[in-house]
Amino acid sequence: MLPPLPTRPRRRRAVAPLALLLALLPVIALGPAGCGPSERDRDAERSAQRTRPVPPRAAPAPSAPPSLTDLLGPLDVPTIAIVVDDWGHRRDATTRGFAELDFPLTFSILPGLRFSRQDALQATPLALPDRDEPDRTASPPPSRRREIMLHLPMEPEGYPDQDPGPDPLRLGMDRGQVAAILDAALAGVPGARGLNNHMGSAATADPELMAALADELAARGLFFVDSLTTPRSVAARRMREAGVPTLVNRIFLDQSTTSREQVRELLARLVKSARARGAAVGLCHPYPETLAILSEELPRLREQGLRLVTVSELLALEAARRDATGMLP
Repeated sequence: MLPPLPTRPRRRRAVAPLALLLALLPVIALGPAGCGPSERDRDAERSAQRTRPVPPRAAPAPSAPPSLTDLLGPLDVPTIAIVVDDWGHRRDATTRGFAELDFPLTFSILPGLRFSRQDALQATPLALPDRDEPDRTASPPPSRRREIMLHLPMEPEGYPDQDPGPDPLRLGMDRGQVAAILDAALAGVPGARGLNNHMGSAATADPELMAALADELAARGLFFVDSLTTPRSVAARRMREAGVPTLVNRIFLDQSTTSREQVRELLARLVKSARARGAAVGLCHPYPETLAILSEELPRLREQGLRLVTVSELLALEAARRDATGMLP
């Protein structure tokens, strides 16, 4: 019998590395003993999440600054600005009443009086898209806005019998003298954005004196309101030639024989002018009769669509209207 043929030893088949890796993946994923993450692992992850710094929120994009029409409404609304002259003399029930009127007003303050500086502190932010208030939002402005002006004494006809008070602007003064008087007066009325003349029927009719004042106002960035105490005034023309923003008084609401009937009638004339021309400026004084009529009539006029603003606001509206229509100033 022949011996059996020798047999080759059987070789164990090698497991492909890829197959081995695939077989082990569930174990790797489950962790030791085929389990999920341990409680210790979960606690560590929760702790890491609590201590991980929270990225800061991105700052909101800055909103576009409001336009004048955002703040004051359409340009074609009939508009008046009321300037209350002769502040600084006293504090009483009438001046408190004016300060509490829920309408925009401009207070023109005489320099060097007992309450001049105190009255100047009544100034408030205005409804202007103003570089001085870059963070203003487009929300409606408060109605009780107060602008401060300097009520600058100037030489009247009949001077010195007609006395405008200490240190008036006088005929024959040069620009240096005008600047010195203006600086001293403005120092006593802090925050004044412009001025109008107290008396001044002689001064405002003098071209050279008004030209010197106009140059000084232009250099300081101040506006001017011609109180128009004389029909011969050249003040507004000289101011505009120098580039000074200028308005002219349309009517005094209270005159030498002040009465409620007079104030009511003259206010009606001012409103009629504003409706015909688009805007008008009226001057008055802190008299009880004037306060009584304004308290009665201004709410009714507002309901009828009349807009009240301060002097700077009216100047801004008029500038915007010129830009929109291409009209010359």
